[in-house]
Amino acid sequence: METGKRMRKARNLRYSMRKKGYYFKRGECVAVMPEDYRQRSRLQERRLAALGYTIQYNMFNFKKEQS
Repeated sequence: METGKRMRKARNLRYSMRKKGYYFKRGECVAVMPEDYRQRSRLQERRLAALGYTIQYNMFNFKKEQS
């Protein structure tokens, strides 16, 4: 797969997952699961894992800082 197409696919996937409550750490390929597990999407998690991301449980109630 071309790098441009791969980057676009990852960006679109991150966007749709952010709307469901996932958080992404910059610099690292880590996605933090949403607090509400009903919003979890295993299919999108598999697609993200195929792009090299790891999924992290939200054990410490990580919330995005509002600036």
